Amino acid sequence: MRDTVWKSAGNVLIGGLILTMVVVHAWRVRRADPAANLPTGGRGQAAFFGIAAGFTTFLANAAGPVMNLYFLAKRFPKEQLIGTGAWFFLVVNVSKIPIYAPLGQFTSASLLFDLILLPAVIVGAVTGKRIFALLPPEVFANLVLILATVAAVILMVS
Repeated sequence: MRDTVWKSAGNVLIGGLILTMVVVHAWRVRRADPAANLPTGGRGQAAFFGIAAGFTTFLANAAGPVMNLYFLAKRFPKEQLIGTGAWFFLVVNVSKIPIYAPLGQFTSASLLFDLILLPAVIVGAVTGKRIFALLPPEVFANLVLILATVAAVILMVS
């Protein structure tokens, strides 16, 4: 029971954090003169987003929206956002293996299930690459914001 309460509180906190980040990002973009350069932040911003990503991935495996919002704030082109995100999560997830393995998180059943899902992952990657190529940068950025908002709401109500 206590674990459920903590998990629910953590999800609400993470969802609220992500929603706050979406609102702040949208506010910064809206108030800026289109001809002016938005400040992209410095080490403080990087530290904040790094801590937020670590916190959210630890509690709910929900660092994707946090990192995507950081990359948007840094004004990464869509290709760089996707590529950097892929490398970031590869490193994060590989670094979890030595922690999760001794806890028994990897079983023959879970690895078999992963193997069964592999074709769907490949189809998803190929389909995603094709759709990604068709999206103008502005549409892509708006989709990132919309999907981050949806993820935050799902976390808060689950």
